[in-house]
Amino acid sequence: MVLFMLAPLLAACAGGDTVLASDISKELICQCGCAEVVNTCDCSTADEMITLIKQDLAQGQSKQQILQSFIDQYGEQVLAPRAHLQSGAD
Repeated sequence: MVLFMLAPLLAACAGGDTVLASDISKELICQCGCAEVVNTCDCSTADEMITLIKQDLAQGQSKQQILQSFIDQYGEQVLAPRAHLQSGAD
């Protein structure tokens, strides 16, 4: 059972492409209205966003899939300026 739950993490490690929740949270703006990056905001909204990121990673989603899910939910404004430029958005 534990092996089954760790499979996505082990697969990511084996590929040398380990993505951490902190990597993704640096690229998102908290949606509480503070305009801070998720990994620096200490509100419950940031905590919820980090929890979602961790759940998505545990399910084997890629960084891009997770970022896209936040864009789908909140729009392009959820991306931190650097991430916004990397996505090729206006």
